[in-house]
Amino acid sequence: MRKIHKSIINLTYISRILFILTLSVLVMNISCGKKEKDSQLPKQYTKDTAKIISHVTSGIISSGDPIFIRFVNPVADKDKVGTVIKKNIFSFSPGIDGISKWKDRRTIVFIPNSKLKFYKKYSGVIKFNDLLPQYKQAKPFNCSFKVAGREINAITGEFDIVKENEPGLVKYKGEISFTESSELEKVKDSIFLMEENSVIPLDWKGGTIDTKFYFVSSTIVRSKGGTDLSLIIKKDKLEISEDIKKEIRLDPVKKLNITDVIKFDQGESPGIEVRFSDILDPSQDIEGLVSIIP
Repeated sequence: MRKIHKSIINLTYISRILFILTLSVLVMNISCGKKEKDSQLPKQYTKDTAKIISHVTSGIISSGDPIFIRFVNPVADKDKVGTVIKKNIFSFSPGIDGISKWKDRRTIVFIPNSKLKFYKKYSGVIKFNDLLPQYKQAKPFNCSFKVAGREINAITGEFDIVKENEPGLVKYKGEISFTESSELEKVKDSIFLMEENSVIPLDWKGGTIDTKFYFVSSTIVRSKGGTDLSLIIKKDKLEISEDIKKEIRLDPVKKLNITDVIKFDQGESPGIEVRFSDILDPSQDIEGLVSIIP
């Protein structure tokens, strides 16, 4: 193996710090919920019901989703598609205010006036037999569903050098995304970057109401022994399931660490990616720095 000169890790050429923080939070799988709600009728319903109704809202839904019932055969005239149904055929517990419309000749949708409450369970009765004369003898249809909550989808963050050739001064910047849209002001009031008992100010960007927000901290001074930071997320205003605390380590200038090793084992050219706490001089020869056995 070729001998590596000490200058291979020359920190005088550092232009910025890269630190990747990835947070995976266990969230309710909304896509699975939508698959459930679009599925065919559960087995407990009778064959007679299955001859009339093919799909109905059930399982886990998003807070902004409509509630719908779809019939096996076309039941409405073409000129009714898109029109509001004046007869109240939907009732829910807890109650939901909204309107009913013909989405197409086979489908009626109930559109709530406002988003449904997170984590709330609802039961409902759909009196389609009061609307459609051909099914006057049929029984009303009972349904139930649960609204998914807002959870954190991902957090990414990195340290950046404030000025060229001054690696001791950095800022922490990143982004946070949610499974459901949130308000920027609530995000600002709920997420904090802490150094011991001191709050490091964060500057936020994003839409007034959005699913993704961006932040950058004020300047942080790297200490000789390293700095321990905490990203703290409070659940109450964001309406997420639990408080979150993520520890972040900022290494001192003269200490180079490996922060992550990522394996790529797909395709014709498998390999690994090694991430350091500081960026190496790209002009330096790093041959032999990493070896793989066998």
